[in-house]
Parts: sequence; structure tokens; C-alpha cells
Amino acid sequence: MVHMVIHPSMNGSVEYHPFEDLESAVAYVEAQRNAGVDEARLYELHEIPLTVRSYFKVEVGATEVAEPPATEVQTVTEDAEAKVVEAAEQIVEDSSSDRANAFDVSSNQTSTNGASRSEETRRGLFGR
Repeated sequence: MVHMVIHPSMNGSVEYHPFEDLESAVAYVEAQRNAGVDEARLYELHEIPLTVRSYFKVEVGATEVAEPPATEVQTVTEDAEAKVVEAAEQIVEDSSSDRANAFDVSSNQTSTNGASRSEETRRGLFGR
């Protein structure tokens, strides 16, 4: 285990002294204390495992990009709008016919108590 002694030097800068064992570090601190250094600190250093990974960053310089012609954009937009309108109309037609069929089927059915389904629906959530 590596130990580090850190203390201020006589000229005011900070000094770092590594030692391989604790006894050597303590002996150095004692010698510095006898030499007049009062603020020595002793640290035990642990290795922290690191993984270094490379990564790439792509930067694009400032260049002028030509805009596409406006007519192509309008044509694509008009085609897309027509397709959306056509699909919406088809959905409305399908849901209308499904609703009509569901109404015809439910109006002819009767419940277990003899009342028709339409009467049950008028009663509300709690059968009132």
C-alpha cells in the first residue's frame, strides 16, 4: 500500500512525498516535525480501477445547404393531404356502418327480465 505525506515547505509551497510502507512514512513525518514542520498530513492511497474508452464526435462545419425546390414540397404535401382526407373519410364510413348495424342488432334483443336493451340503456348506470 502506498502512503503519501503532504506538508508545506519552508518557502510556502506544498510538498508531496510517497512511501511504500507505513513505517517509512511515519519516520519521515517524525523527522519533519523535528525539523520544524507542524502541519504534515499522512494519507493511505488506494488504486481505483479505471476503464478508458475512446469515443468519436463528429462535427460539421458551417456550410450552406441548398434548399429543395418549393414545387416538389408542395406536391408532396398536397398528395399527403389527399391521402389523409381519403383515409379519414373511409374511417368515418366504416364506423357509421358499424354503428348502424350495432343499433339494429341491439334493438331486437331482450334481456333476462323481459325488457328490451333500449329500455335498459335508458335506465342509466345503476338501473334507475
